[in-house]
Amino acid sequence: MEEKSETGLARLLRPFAWARRIVYVVILAALWLALNANAVTDFLAARIQRNENKRSVIELEREFSELSDEKRALESGGFPAEKAIRERFKMIRPGERIIVLESPTEPSSNARIDSP
Repeated sequence: MEEKSETGLARLLRPFAWARRIVYVVILAALWLALNANAVTDFLAARIQRNENKRSVIELEREFSELSDEKRALESGGFPAEKAIRERFKMIRPGERIIVLESPTEPSSNARIDSP
């Protein structure tokens, strides 16, 4: 069998064959991205929309749970129902006063009294 002798340049470039393959892969990836730029941006936009929808669903499920609990309390009657109705519609009995405490994050942390 006859062996081919390598030229000096081929022998020099043999250790860098892996680097050439990496360069080819990078070039192909860049070419693919350039040709599919619209598809990539559409995918990213759809992913952002999906995440927003998931957050919205979680918030709506939480709100539904709260409203279901409130409905159950109102249907059961008694003091819890009266309390829930009075708080929700800011109703007061004759002679009562409503005291509103503002949260500490608001500029003025003073309490105010609303009179009927």
